Amino acid sequence: MIEIYRDNFGVPHVECDTYEEGAKATAICHCEDDFFSIQLWLLAVNGKAGHFDDWDGVYLDFLYSFLNIEDAVIKLKSRLSKEYLLAVDAYCSGINEFANSHKEQILDKNIFPITTDKVLEAQHLLEVIGIQLDKPYSFLTGPKKGTQEVFPTKEGSNILAVSGQLTENGNSLLAISPHQPLEGIYSFYEIHIYYRKTQKELYGFILPVTFTIFMGTNFNIAWGSTASYPDMYSIFDVKVTGILNKNLSVEEGVIPIKSHIYKNYVSLYEKIPLPVIKKYYRTKDGKPIVKIKNHFYLIDIPLVGRFMGTEINFRISSATYVEEMLHILQKYRYPYLDVVAIDTNDNLLFVHNTYEPIRHTETEYRLDTIPLKSLTQIPSQFEDSLLYIMNPASGYICCANQSPLRIDSAMRSYIGHGLHYTNENSRSIRIKELFKSIRKLKKINLEDLISIFRDTKVYFPVIRGIDFSIINKINDSHSTGNLVSILQSWDGDASIDSEGAAVFALLFYRYKDHYYTYHKDPDAIKIATESEIISCLKWVNKLYKKGQTLGDIQIIQHGSESYPIGGIPDSINTTRSYFEHSKLIAEEGSAFRMLIDLKNKDIRSCHPYGSSSNEGSAHFTSQLGLYVNNEYKRLKPMKFYKENFKTKSVIQ
Repeated sequence: MIEIYRDNFGVPHVECDTYEEGAKATAICHCEDDFFSIQLWLLAVNGKAGHFDDWDGVYLDFLYSFLNIEDAVIKLKSRLSKEYLLAVDAYCSGINEFANSHKEQILDKNIFPITTDKVLEAQHLLEVIGIQLDKPYSFLTGPKKGTQEVFPTKEGSNILAVSGQLTENGNSLLAISPHQPLEGIYSFYEIHIYYRKTQKELYGFILPVTFTIFMGTNFNIAWGSTASYPDMYSIFDVKVTGILNKNLSVEEGVIPIKSHIYKNYVSLYEKIPLPVIKKYYRTKDGKPIVKIKNHFYLIDIPLVGRFMGTEINFRISSATYVEEMLHILQKYRYPYLDVVAIDTNDNLLFVHNTYEPIRHTETEYRLDTIPLKSLTQIPSQFEDSLLYIMNPASGYICCANQSPLRIDSAMRSYIGHGLHYTNENSRSIRIKELFKSIRKLKKINLEDLISIFRDTKVYFPVIRGIDFSIINKINDSHSTGNLVSILQSWDGDASIDSEGAAVFALLFYRYKDHYYTYHKDPDAIKIATESEIISCLKWVNKLYKKGQTLGDIQIIQHGSESYPIGGIPDSINTTRSYFEHSKLIAEEGSAFRMLIDLKNKDIRSCHPYGSSSNEGSAHFTSQLGLYVNNEYKRLKPMKFYKENFKTKSVIQ
């Protein structure tokens, strides 16, 4: 029997007997709160997401076809455990049960009942796009406004683990804050599950079409993860011959390739059907070839069809100590994430989980296209670049999209070719600075970690891969008012009452939109020029009102509620915004925050909006006030919810 209790914030607390029941309950709860996002992924693996969403949906549809996800999952399925497949079956039954009783919410009845294979395809598509394996195509098909190239965007997380030797109560602590979209197809969902038969308990956050805790705790270990940005794909500049029947030229001669025409449509504004037609080619073994600006490029992404991250989460959720978690990661591997974990024995663990295509020279790792001389040169194996550290002498681990280690040439020779960055970012530097300043005065507690995650200060000159040093060399001009002077005197604090932060936030938005180019090498730095900055500040000057602060122009809104919000890209408490109606509106930031003291079972969390994505729900914005003020709710034992929240759902 499954019992579901919802607390004052609408968070589901589930008591059940088996993992299968837990998966089914997760499906039902998540469907109740965000059936649209779950359906969008399931529509994508049926080629129909763009019929209902003209932004994310059309892209999901195409990538499902282009990356050949259906065949990839056929390869994966044979390697998945029986236990995981049974849980997927139960998850399917939960979605189908909800859909059957809520027919009015179904977007396309023809995709129901969903099958295990379609859920697996949706899960694999989600993680493939989530780790940015779609970026080779995006890179080739650029450009953005005013740029020559388009490179992957980079999201990530802040994770700080502190050992008991440095804390007030002698317990290890973990703080997690992933920086991702605040809502939509990658929004996190909060859930708490207790299993009667095994007396095991799970709490944390999941993603749509998944039922395994992505980041959270099983009350023996707690873990968070962040993107590590390994070099996971190769783009080969190739020669294709033939007029009607295309052939790929290699040293051995020519190899026939098959033409593939993708045909679909997108419904603009959910009303106007617009055809989508794209042509590309495939090699016999399924590698896509695209023609861009009279050049042919072969894209090799070895990780597609190789790993299922959600099953790895399924295995991790049963680990009882960090050594067991390390063993799981060594055997099954997150091929793209850095993981930080603690356990109830006060152990700390950092794991860099990279599998990368083998390169012959260091230079090849930094090339965007590699000339193809022979098909045999396409990497078919991976360099094992797993690096881990347990209980570092420093007593803490800070992971903010960069390794907590400084990786240099000597270290790289030790770990293979997996890590290429040598520089820390503004967030990791600031976290360490704040941590050390607190440590000079006293030992650390959870309130100190809250204060660190509240911080909004950034360090010039490099912000999100852009070097803004030129700002300090520009003489103020009439065309930009006194904006240059404001920036030159700004201390980097991006709180809501900062005028300098307001000017910089607008400048950064404009610069990113017109001049920002990403690179798959995390150390690549874009040097801003004086002409670029002046051009952006002219735009800012048209919007700027004397004395305005960041809180005057940057808001977080959901439905009818809105609040001023601080933070800019690369601050610990980060905010990334889009511009609309003279306002910067937050769209990415801390997708949730979580603080964990395992021994005391003191676990606090906050979601940016609330449990429900349905605007009519009382929990559409029930946590927004907490989020803006960087406050937290505290998890209680399952017994508390059973005794205090009598309204429950019972599923036999």
